[in-house]
Amino acid sequence: MKRLQQYLPVLPAGFIDELERFGIVKEFPAQTEIIRDGAFVKFVPLVLEGMVKVFTRHADRELLLYYIERGESCIMSFNAGLKNSPSKVFAITEENTVILLMPVEKLNGWVRSFSSLFAV
Repeated sequence: MKRLQQYLPVLPAGFIDELERFGIVKEFPAQTEIIRDGAFVKFVPLVLEGMVKVFTRHADRELLLYYIERGESCIMSFNAGLKNSPSKVFAITEENTVILLMPVEKLNGWVRSFSSLFAV
């Protein structure tokens, strides 16, 4: 498996160091649920390889919200993690996928320390 710097070459070295120290890189087979609707988010996924589909449920129907591809994260899980609220979405790997799991207890500090990366 590649090192994080190879997956995320645009990120500053200091942030990569933090991600390597506290994050968990994990491989998931296709069709694996990585975020459950109603569960509290402990880790926010950042896709390194592969693809993830993010859905919500409304009136007993599944609605596709968006896809997460390489270098992208799930804004809905990021929001739920920061607010310590239950997830309103569920996410399933579309194909074999490598994900960096970022612990939510580190997010606030990272947003403050690396604010330019999180600005929209």
